[in-house]
Amino acid sequence: MEGRLIVRIVCGKEVGTAFYVAPDLLLTAYHTVACYSDDAENIVKDSTDGDLHFEVIRNIEEFDISILKVSARSKKDFYGLQAHHLRIDEDVESFGYPDKNSDGGLRLYGKINQKVYGKPANYQLCPKDISDLYDYQGMSGAPILIRDKVVGIVIEQTGNHLSFVSVEIISSVLTEIKIEKEESINSLPASIGKDVEKSQPNYSVFESLDTVLSNDKSHWILLYGSPGCGKTTVAGGFESRTDRVKILGRFFFKVPNDDMSRAIRCSEGYFVDWIETVFVATSCVDVKKLTPEEKRKSVSDWFRYMSNILSVDDKSGVIIIDGLDELVTDRDNRIDDILSLLPESLPSNIKVVLSCISEDILPATIIGKLLDEFKIEVTPLNMQACESYIKANSGEWEKKFPFIQAVAHKTQGHPLYMNYLCRYMAESFDEKTKEVELEEWLDSLPTIGGDITAYYEPVGGIKKPPEN
Repeated sequence: MEGRLIVRIVCGKEVGTAFYVAPDLLLTAYHTVACYSDDAENIVKDSTDGDLHFEVIRNIEEFDISILKVSARSKKDFYGLQAHHLRIDEDVESFGYPDKNSDGGLRLYGKINQKVYGKPANYQLCPKDISDLYDYQGMSGAPILIRDKVVGIVIEQTGNHLSFVSVEIISSVLTEIKIEKEESINSLPASIGKDVEKSQPNYSVFESLDTVLSNDKSHWILLYGSPGCGKTTVAGGFESRTDRVKILGRFFFKVPNDDMSRAIRCSEGYFVDWIETVFVATSCVDVKKLTPEEKRKSVSDWFRYMSNILSVDDKSGVIIIDGLDELVTDRDNRIDDILSLLPESLPSNIKVVLSCISEDILPATIIGKLLDEFKIEVTPLNMQACESYIKANSGEWEKKFPFIQAVAHKTQGHPLYMNYLCRYMAESFDEKTKEVELEEWLDSLPTIGGDITAYYEPVGGIKKPPEN
């Protein structure tokens, strides 16, 4: 925690706490500066620059917060704000100046103990190791922090608790300040989203999947196919045309250009965390902070709760799990460890779509639940779709149709191979490229077949990509 970024402010006779959210901007509680006037004493007690004059540039009375501006500050650092979804029992910390007659600051730690309704503040913090009789008057405007990110602002003392307003709830009105949006682990990973956006949709597979999901008897569904056939783009891009089918969540064990380690992404703990976010997003229930073991024990209850919600709207919920092959090594197969975290018996209106190269890697308990009519092979794209995609995505230079046809034939409808050929053409060729060069390059390419992983080095130095 950077205590020097949290300052004591004086506004006439009022004293409170504020903190830097930009080199020249601070946030505080509105009631601390409600008496602000241009000719009054409006001072920021900066530990580096001493007394700095501030002006109020905006009051947001609905949430009891104000934005202040200072001039002549020498430092440029500040706290980042994060629209973090807070949880009951979550640990937080703060720093402020509770004693109105002293420049001494107080660092405190605590847990979020309840949600508050009908007030500017929407959460309460229960401080640790602080007397119940302690007076926190000057803490108004102090930041609430998690991992050095501001997630809330102290508004007032309520008994022996501190009430605060979350950044999440005020993010829509704080237009002057950059706020980091917390990416949910149930969000489509950016790199996969980009691939989905650029890829040619495999409509025949989408239609097959939609048909299976509309069947009331389907609970476990398999998407299978060779590496590079487009399973991940199907898993990431599928949207049902049927109103009754609702995608609850998509989980990917392999993400291109992933910032997360493979060990974490493929862990049981991370998978259970994801199930929890699916439940919260579906139910809109505020779940308190749980231990890993408590989460595991709650999964069946979460599925029943989601099932009841879906039943009210006469909908079926779908969970898509892609990249199960990542859980298989020469030494072991952890697929059963992961899938056993799901309820043994799924509710009648919740379906699970599994995506992998072959059903052979799945545990016997799952294979026994997979009916043949609910196994969908992700087949290559048709040649017409490939030709249209290659023409539109291989660079802004004119290509003769026979050349486009020849490239499409080389791909044999495999989206991943086609994407990388298009990228190579866009980066390597232009209007000045001679036809003989194009023909030589084309002749050097293998026609795809069998295991796709053998086809990337001949493309011209393109590195082998992750499966898509």
